[in-house]
Amino acid sequence: MNKRSIVIRYFTSYFRLIAREAGVRWDSDNDAEIQFAVESIIDAVVEEEIEPIKKQIKAILEAYPLAKNVMDE
Repeated sequence: MNKRSIVIRYFTSYFRLIAREAGVRWDSDNDAEIQFAVESIIDAVVEEEIEPIKKQIKAILEAYPLAKNVMDE
């Protein structure tokens, strides 16, 4: 099980508990919404934070070919 699945499982469990305590019915649509929310958050972080860093690293490695050898070690 990967970290994404673990986070989805935890969030789903906690929201189910909250729904049960509040007397609200929980169904598979709610599970799907939690999964979509978690995946959207992760995708947004990757897109907005990690991808620019990858581009910067790529530019550095292209500008300084010897740096690639150091990174590979």
